[in-house]
Amino acid sequence: MVYLVFAVLAGITSYCAIKLSDAAEKFEKYSKMNAVLIGAILAVATSLPEFASSLTSSLWLDDPIASISNPLGSNMFNIVILAVLNIYFFKKIVNGNIQRSNNRLNILVILLYGITYISVLNPDVPFLAFGHLNLITIIYFTVYGIGLYLSGKDNGGDSIAHEDNPQEMKKAIIQFIIFAIIVLISSVGLSLSAKEIIELSGLDAGFVGALFLGVATSLPELISSFVLCKNGAYNIAAANIIGSNLFNFIIIAINDIFYKEPIWKSIALVDGITNTNSEIVLLFFGLLMSVITWIMIRFKTKNKYLNIVLPVILIVIYITWLITSA
Repeated sequence: MVYLVFAVLAGITSYCAIKLSDAAEKFEKYSKMNAVLIGAILAVATSLPEFASSLTSSLWLDDPIASISNPLGSNMFNIVILAVLNIYFFKKIVNGNIQRSNNRLNILVILLYGITYISVLNPDVPFLAFGHLNLITIIYFTVYGIGLYLSGKDNGGDSIAHEDNPQEMKKAIIQFIIFAIIVLISSVGLSLSAKEIIELSGLDAGFVGALFLGVATSLPELISSFVLCKNGAYNIAAANIIGSNLFNFIIIAINDIFYKEPIWKSIALVDGITNTNSEIVLLFFGLLMSVITWIMIRFKTKNKYLNIVLPVILIVIYITWLITSA
């Protein structure tokens, strides 16, 4: 029964993703916002499942490991989404105008991965806190603010004609808010269902959280990005995925604020060791995949071999993580 509930809730979030992507396209059509900035805004909405499920894991279920493994697992699946879209829409994407702001956001994602990876390997860093805020959390918020600023730097965009229509823009905003709220509510059920699946499976909580919940909560990114690419809004689609990966670090930071103690301290004290292997593995593979993603976007070319090989490598890395972490 729990699997059925999980599937139904995942379906609801997928439908909402279609409506959110539709609203995002209207934002670009009826406003003067940059495509990458719109994608970054959409990323917040499509990341609401990760936000809700992670907060539920830490505050309601008292499971700080899942509250971190879920966003990190979603990051990896998001990159797989981008890889698959790159293959499926190969001809259109290589001939499209992918703005530099997308890779600027990705550089920030790589930076946060690197900082976090180094930090969890150093037993002292998780305990560096200013009141209840951990040093890592402060860095997360700072880097994310820089990302929002950079996302609006380019003036180019996808080939969508702009129309000045305040009434349609207002409808788009209302549509965006309504379906974002529905996504947020259904996400709480996703988190609770995933917790039961973890208990029934008997597998590692970090692995199951990153796999089941990470994949399910990334469905909005999958569906919305596919619809956007199909409609030619490649910049919004790319910014949606990369922006979601950046925002997922903010989700961890928010957990650090509201959890009963600094969340990185809780992770460091699990089982009396400095860190958990599952989080280290997630960080390593996430960092590796983010670097390859940067190369894939930075050296976008009509060379079919490069544009097919790199996405395939990303998919293989993800499958390797699944096998080694099971």
